[in-house]
Amino acid sequence: MSDNADIIIVGAGPTGLTMALELALQGVSFRIVDKAEKASDKSRALAMHARSLEVLSRHGLRDDLINAGNTPEGMSIKVNGKEVAKIQVDPKTAQFPDAARSLPILINQCETETILLRGLKNKYNVEPERGVTVADIKPDKDGVSLTLNGKPVRCKYVVGADGAHSVVRHSAPSMTFEGAPYPQDFTLCDAYIRPGPASHPLNRVHFCLGQGLLVALPLKGENKIRLVISRAGRFAADAQSKEEPTLRDFQEFLDATVPGFGELYDPEWLTRFHLHHRGVSTYRDGRLFVAGDAAHIHSPVGGQGMNTGIQDAANLGWKLAAAVRHADHNAARPVGADNAGNDTDIEKLLDSYHAERFPIGQRLLQSTDYMFTWITWGNPIFLALRNALVPWVLPYAMASSAKKQTKFFRYITQLAIRYARSAIVGTGSGYDGPVKGGYRAPDGRVTAVPEKSDKKAPETWLLSSVAGDRHSLLLFSGCGSGAATPEDLESVKQRFVNAAAGTELGAKVDVHVIYSREAAAKSLKQKAGDKEHVDAEDGALHERYGFKDKAGYAYVRPDLYIAHIGYLKSAVDELLESLKNDA
Repeated sequence: MSDNADIIIVGAGPTGLTMALELALQGVSFRIVDKAEKASDKSRALAMHARSLEVLSRHGLRDDLINAGNTPEGMSIKVNGKEVAKIQVDPKTAQFPDAARSLPILINQCETETILLRGLKNKYNVEPERGVTVADIKPDKDGVSLTLNGKPVRCKYVVGADGAHSVVRHSAPSMTFEGAPYPQDFTLCDAYIRPGPASHPLNRVHFCLGQGLLVALPLKGENKIRLVISRAGRFAADAQSKEEPTLRDFQEFLDATVPGFGELYDPEWLTRFHLHHRGVSTYRDGRLFVAGDAAHIHSPVGGQGMNTGIQDAANLGWKLAAAVRHADHNAARPVGADNAGNDTDIEKLLDSYHAERFPIGQRLLQSTDYMFTWITWGNPIFLALRNALVPWVLPYAMASSAKKQTKFFRYITQLAIRYARSAIVGTGSGYDGPVKGGYRAPDGRVTAVPEKSDKKAPETWLLSSVAGDRHSLLLFSGCGSGAATPEDLESVKQRFVNAAAGTELGAKVDVHVIYSREAAAKSLKQKAGDKEHVDAEDGALHERYGFKDKAGYAYVRPDLYIAHIGYLKSAVDELLESLKNDA
């Protein structure tokens, strides 16, 4: 890899590798370095949620990840060995209509990194540089100076994806890392298990409360599980030991917490660890950025940590690429040309990384900390009260409305994350649909526009055809009497293309037309374009965007969030004007 690069990524874990994939997709030059000589064969992160799979599908990696992971069939919650609630998951029905995949997978972080590395190498011919020590990071108004293994290097931006002890964060004067360690001690075991006489289903997450906490997670492979234990009561004294745990320790705690669960054997990893909850004060300090564990450390509740880092990278990657292209564009302009307006827009774009991601990180830290403290508190009085109340309260909570359960599950999967207050998104005048600027772009099933020679076409998902290296304009015809004509849609498309051509977007923009079935019938073609689609759900996709009765548009960012949305007749001029302002 060349010494010269516009961006240097420090850290080659899941966050750093996702950042590398994003920058490679955008076609900007970068280096990714890591101080470790080789990738770790140990893994704490295990859950990958639907939104992360959606982001990584833009690199063709979703199916590889799903095939390498395991989809649990549900969750059981036990108190003092007795099941008090359970959730059964049917993959065929547990599916949000606006996402190609809703269920999470359990996949070892080592396997996740292997797949990300393979995608980075095979698709973009990029590999991390290992055994590299980063030091002397000194940003200035024109770039960043630093040393890699003592060798001076210069770049435009540095991204710290280098974990809790981030050298990038320590080099940024305005970044503080606020929070504290949890007092509880935790042990972890990856092993195989022979099912016991109690016949607990193994392909299920078992969340067990008693004199402490035990979580059993089904791993890929027959009868392979992960146990995570936090001790209390008569087991707490053992937890204070500095020695590494043994398989016998786990077996004894398992037998005491869930009698008859099974017999552990052939352990692959036994370890003791402590957890922290911390968040950085700002995600950006000039030309330095932090992401993943360098920006936030969560409790493991809900499996949010790694997924949040992946979303950080997806949010920042296209913005840094835009900044690099802007700098290159200005460097090619005549000496003395006025770039002040453009520079202000780029700074606003880069600032939006903190503005959009900081509140998400803080909210997740607060919510996971609250839940984690509640379930792991070792006070014996509280333990007794908790264990007495949970069997009564939990079934009532689980019986709450389907709407509340869906809202909670969407939150966990990170499909519900929004940037509605961001300064770089907007909603057109008069638009009153269900999604706004800053919302995740809903997905849905589409087919190709029918041609005269072929009346049937296979279904696919709309977002699978949206390129991840550019903005995309989705034009919806509308349904019924409110539908736009093909001529109307073509006129808007040409106006948009002409407006974009005068900006730094240039050719890096796509226009997709989504017809209702009635509108498609009026637009039969000898040869339909690959960016023309038909709503395969009888108007459901139109309704998802708020365009059931009126034609409309959704201007979608590379990270699949809506930059601007509105009705075609009342707001498209606002979109075109916003492009002009960003030129």
